[in-house]
Amino acid sequence: ISGPLLVSADANDKDSVSKVEFYVNGNLISADTYVPYSASYDTLLSRNGKTTVVVKAYDRLGNVQQKNILITFNNPPSFVQPFSVLPQSIAEGEYVNLKWAVSLADTCIASGPGWNGPRSSVGMESVRAVQTGTYELTCKGSGGSSSKSLPVTVTPTLPTLAITAPSSNAIVQGMATVSADAVDNVGISRVEFYFNNTLFSTDTKSPYSAAYDTTKVKDSKYTIRVRAYDPGNNYKEDSI
Repeated sequence: ISGPLLVSADANDKDSVSKVEFYVNGNLISADTYVPYSASYDTLLSRNGKTTVVVKAYDRLGNVQQKNILITFNNPPSFVQPFSVLPQSIAEGEYVNLKWAVSLADTCIASGPGWNGPRSSVGMESVRAVQTGTYELTCKGSGGSSSKSLPVTVTPTLPTLAITAPSSNAIVQGMATVSADAVDNVGISRVEFYFNNTLFSTDTKSPYSAAYDTTKVKDSKYTIRVRAYDPGNNYKEDSI
């Protein structure tokens, strides 16, 4: 059984039946005094697993007859507190606040920009937002799995970039070293160096530089382009 449970019973007595009581795992959930005798129960209120349902019928003198049945509750995880991600529109580098509470979950897995991996079934976290994306929490239990997700829009701030050497229109020979300064409010993930449109080097640590063997090409004018990326994959380009 999963979700709402309806328990129905037939009861009669040579005199009359005064009431019929319904129990789940020893807890009284309802007492019915009119035919047809029945009671409803939200199985999400109990743990998954084997459960005893007891029905007791009483006559006017207090005599009682009891019947038991054994059933199994098997519900998927349930978000007892809505999965929330606030704010859902934010500037790059600011923080979003995530909150959740899930019942009947054995494991939960988070996914989203800067938010990944196992999580407890109840929690709250602040995550620095670096790019637009969707935050999702997927929880699994014996009754199946449940997921909730919410999008967050991040307004990016582009890196600041400048090629510091060589200067534009410089004449170079042999191994030419290209240097660049790059900064961003959430950090620089990588700096790429291009000869014309061909990537020839990537640097991930400041100071950013790359060497190019000019003997590979004919003497002529060429364009050196440099791109600086932040963790949200936003980039700024400079060229000489």
